Amino acid sequence: MLDFMVDRDACVQCGECVRVCVRGILVMANDGPQVVPGKEEHCIGCQQCLAVCQPGAVSVMGRDPAQSHPIRKAFPTPEAELTLIQGRRSVRYYKKDPVSPEDITTLLDAMFHAPTAANRRSGGFTVVDDPAVMESVRVASRTRVANLIKITGLPEDFAGYEAPFVGWSEEHDTVFRGAPHMVIATYHKDNHYGPVDGGISGLIDTMISLSYFELLAQTMGIGTVWCGLAKLVFNVLAPEMPKLMGIPDDQRIGYVMLFGKPDISYHRTVQRLPMPVNTVAML
Repeated sequence: MLDFMVDRDACVQCGECVRVCVRGILVMANDGPQVVPGKEEHCIGCQQCLAVCQPGAVSVMGRDPAQSHPIRKAFPTPEAELTLIQGRRSVRYYKKDPVSPEDITTLLDAMFHAPTAANRRSGGFTVVDDPAVMESVRVASRTRVANLIKITGLPEDFAGYEAPFVGWSEEHDTVFRGAPHMVIATYHKDNHYGPVDGGISGLIDTMISLSYFELLAQTMGIGTVWCGLAKLVFNVLAPEMPKLMGIPDDQRIGYVMLFGKPDISYHRTVQRLPMPVNTVAML
């Protein structure tokens, strides 16, 4: 429900909310902004109008602007943000101690705020917050993969991936790396934006959400690793696992991220070489 409301006493009629409405459903009237009749259904729920209103006069979808965080001077400096980006590392050694439920809730909230194509938000997240449950996922996955290797061997197109799966054992967790937690970002099977998208929008949405998760985790002392091997297990080698974990049939796995308290410390950023950059000249 759109539920667009304006505090007429607080509104200064600057028109910024009208200007940022990506679907053009707002218009300025004599007493301030209002919804164009018949366009309510075009709202995508982005809340740009609420965010841009300096005096906090605009409410939409029942959201109270007073409950939003003010962002003036709250963002990190460019130097701090760059150090965070350059300093994040893939962590493959974890302590057995669990991450607190409060910290997991905070990390999930970061993913909820990641952008999605047309603000569809049709995906979801499956989180393993209990190390004991994570161990059961680990054992069930390892058992199924071992049986597959014993009966038929790995698929032919798995050349180069034999070592981590053949060497996967209780002592050497080459897939889940002993991580106490896992989050799986999924997208709806019909999530595509345009006739030639083919679901790429949904896949990109999951990547962005996990990037948000990862960068915030670094600031909280929590380690992460993008786990492509786990994705191969769930999508190819043991495809019954997603259903066992409660992932809905209409969701597709975008990517898997392991996380937990790191059992290793990094003390400086790395120094990457530049990648090719094409600068567009005047056409």
